This record gives sequence, structure tokens and C-alpha cells, in this order.
Amino acid sequence: MTDLTVNELNGLMARHPDIFKPHWFKRFRGWIITLAIIVYLIFAWVFFNVGGVLSNGNWGIAGSYLADWVSYEVRPDIEFEGNHLAVEFPRFSPLGKNPQPDWIEKQEEMVEITNSASPVGGQASKPAQAFSFMAPDAPTADKPAEASIGFMAPGAAVAGAVSSADASEAVAKTEKAMKATKVDVSIGSGRVEVRPGQVVLHKGGEQLLIAIKLDESVTPQGALPDWARQKYENGKIVARFGMDGRVEVENDEVKIRRRFFGWENFIFDTNSPFWGKSFSEVMSLIMSDEEIKPGRTNLSLAFDNIVNNAEWQHGDVWLKMLQTIVMAFVGTLFATILAF
Repeated sequence: MTDLTVNELNGLMARHPDIFKPHWFKRFRGWIITLAIIVYLIFAWVFFNVGGVLSNGNWGIAGSYLADWVSYEVRPDIEFEGNHLAVEFPRFSPLGKNPQPDWIEKQEEMVEITNSASPVGGQASKPAQAFSFMAPDAPTADKPAEASIGFMAPGAAVAGAVSSADASEAVAKTEKAMKATKVDVSIGSGRVEVRPGQVVLHKGGEQLLIAIKLDESVTPQGALPDWARQKYENGKIVARFGMDGRVEVENDEVKIRRRFFGWENFIFDTNSPFWGKSFSEVMSLIMSDEEIKPGRTNLSLAFDNIVNNAEWQHGDVWLKMLQTIVMAFVGTLFATILAF
């Protein structure tokens, strides 16, 4: 049997086209698979309500989560305290125990602080009369409200009872102290000015003035710019400053979310004596003969602070990674033995 030439094969196919004609599925296989994928994607989109999930998603938070891969936030809160302000940081701030960042400026003045107390000279509520279970004047059904039963003699004072003399002497104390009356916060190219009852936001040449009624309302003075949003009337206003952070203005405080590129405290945590120092300063301390911790070299101390970093927990992470590698190796070894 000889091999057919190209001309002979073409002639044979021309004489018997039905035999050499490919199956319809083979001819339209690519189109069928593509159509099936499209139908499946449409079904999954409708069945799982992907459109609704995307439209209702909080993409601002999603952006913050993605930004956390390459940056971190510092979160001071500026609280309204009547005629002054109080700047508070979280307990575990990346800036340490007593943060004083240069991007927050406080203007302090002498202000009067009044501590509330009982009214002066007013008639105090009648103290509850005490009775002993041995006293003859025990409370009866006719007079249960004024009496309380105790173990003392009739008329003895009970816990919580306040005499009229004490009530008349109670006064509202007014003290003077240096407190912040204005706080300026720089957020990249933007700025936030906070005063008692008023917040001014600056961004890109625009300015938003917000009036604060303590514990009641947040009222913008004019139309909101594109970078500010208020969902509900008199509710909080959220202003976004891009990658530099955001500001949430509420009726009792202003929450600052200042963002910085990098990983905070990745090498040393705030408890380390090397924290906050530059690379040259750290290397100088490591090379120094003067021990930071007696009985231990500065090099070993620095290595220990890195491994046992309280925030990033490098040592624990490295140990878990090593355990995973060992488990994979042992699993592969046993699988090989079982295969043989």
C-alpha cells in the first residue's frame, strides 16, 4: 500500500464529502463553550445578586483596607468639652504613650471649668428614716415609703442619706486651667481647624465651615463640596483627603484619620529603647560599648526586640512559617514512602 499524494487525497475528499465532513460539534465547539461560559456567568450574577452587592458595598472602607497594605493610620480624636477642647489618642497608638506629633498644633488659653454639684441653699430631699428591727416604731403598711429598716437604733443615719446642712454647703466649683481652645491639624495639603462649636475644613483651595451644637447637631454652612458627605440631616460629616486620610465631624468630637506610607513600628515597637531612632542612631547604639540593659550586649538586645516585636510578632510568624514548611516536607516524605 502506497501513501496518497496531496492531489489524490483532495480528489478523494471531493468525491466523498460526507465522509470527510467534520461533526457539527467539532465545527462549533469554540462557540458552544464560549456561549456556555457567558450563560453561566449571567446565571451566577443573577443568582448571587452580584450587582446588588457591588452597588451597596462600602468602597471607602475597601479602599482603606487596600491602603493598609502600604500605609498606616494615626487616629487622634478632638473632643468638645464646652469652652475648650481635649485631644485624645488611642491607648495603643503607633506614636507611643505620649504622642506629640508636629502636624497637630494646639493653642491653649486660661479657661474656667465648672464642676457640677448640688444646688446651693436648696432644701435637700428628706433623708430616709432608719429603723432597727428591735425598735417599736417599725414601718407599717400605712407608712412604708419614708422608712428603711436597718440594724441601727431609730433615727440613725443610713448609707446614702444626706443631711440638709451638707446639701446647703454643696457648691458648684469653678476652676481656671490652661486648656486647648483651638486645634489645627495638617492632613497632607489639607487642614482642619477645630474650635469649640466650630470646625473648618480646608482642601484644594476650598473651605467648609461646620457649626457644632454639642450632643445635638452638625450643620454645614453652605453646600457640601465633592470631597465631603453627610448622609443624614444634622448627622456626622465625613471629609476625605485622598491617601492623606479622612475626617469625621460628629456632634461631640472630631475624629482624625491621618494616613502615612510605610509599616509603623515594623522593626521596633514603642517599648523598645531603639524605637523612634534613625538608622544611624540605632547602629551607633549597637556598636557602643555602653550597655543599654546591663549584662546584655546592645546587638543581642536589638535582635531580641525585633524578634519579639509586640505589634508585628516576627518571631511567632517565622516559627509558624517554619512549621508549615516542615509539615509540607514531612507530608511529602510519607506520601513518597506510601507510594513505593
